[in-house]
Amino acid sequence: TPAEQAQSSTELAYPETADPDGSLRERRFITDEQFHARPDWRVPILNYIQHGTLPTDKWEARKLRVKSSRYCVMKEKLYKRSLIEPYLKCVHGLEALAIMANTHDGICGSHSSGRALANRIKRYGYFWPTMLADCDNYAAKCDKCQKHAPAIHQPTEKLSSITSPYPFMRWSMDIIGPMIPSGRKQYRFLLVLTDFFTKWIEAKAYSNVENVDVSDFIWSSIICRHGLPHEIVTDNGPQFISRSFRTFCKKYKIRLTFSTPRYPKGNGQAEAANKTLMNNIKKRLDSKKELWSYELNAVLWACRS
Repeated sequence: TPAEQAQSSTELAYPETADPDGSLRERRFITDEQFHARPDWRVPILNYIQHGTLPTDKWEARKLRVKSSRYCVMKEKLYKRSLIEPYLKCVHGLEALAIMANTHDGICGSHSSGRALANRIKRYGYFWPTMLADCDNYAAKCDKCQKHAPAIHQPTEKLSSITSPYPFMRWSMDIIGPMIPSGRKQYRFLLVLTDFFTKWIEAKAYSNVENVDVSDFIWSSIICRHGLPHEIVTDNGPQFISRSFRTFCKKYKIRLTFSTPRYPKGNGQAEAANKTLMNNIKKRLDSKKELWSYELNAVLWACRS
């Protein structure tokens, strides 16, 4: 299965040691020098595609022919073919390391975990065979990821997906705060809206969230950018149950749905978006928490990428 193949590639790239009783296992992290010292996996494929060169061993030659059928060469660069997805540029060594660094903690990096980081790199159009294992290793060595990783003590449960028929039809809304005052205007709150279908996040910092602020934000950041929503799901905050906000929703025929009071799971999409935003802000700022408002746009960019 694909999961077993991924696990196998991870074990090959990063061997582990175990005690005789098998109770303890310790990963041997690969260094940047070891990463760069690997032989270039693209060379045999390029030699076969461009020059027809095959290994002397017939079984190795057969495997190379089969593997090479999934690749092509364009402008002297090797690309991985796909029937339904864009071709992926094949990279190696320092280039792959730079791509991981920029995607994980660069200007639009979101400090993604190993599998999420590998999937994001694929969406950006790059590939190498040990990508999953390398990304897992890189994320595990990130100091900020270890400092601010969530400590989950709840038992595992099946995920319950929240669906929406089409993009930007249904939005969840919530307010985060109060937080450490930030910026010249002493921002303490975040108004956050998340689309159920695309998980697109819109957020803005406020010193204090008034009724008119909610209406203005929905008009400028939701309606004018994404069109009229059919429904907004929110909690029973005073800004959301006010007469002025209800009148605003009635004017644009927006259905306003309220979750159960004192039950965060009732608006799970908003809680998940809040957790994502706050985790990314923490990893970017480290000890300088009062600068969170300056990093908000960069965090939103990372979440949307």
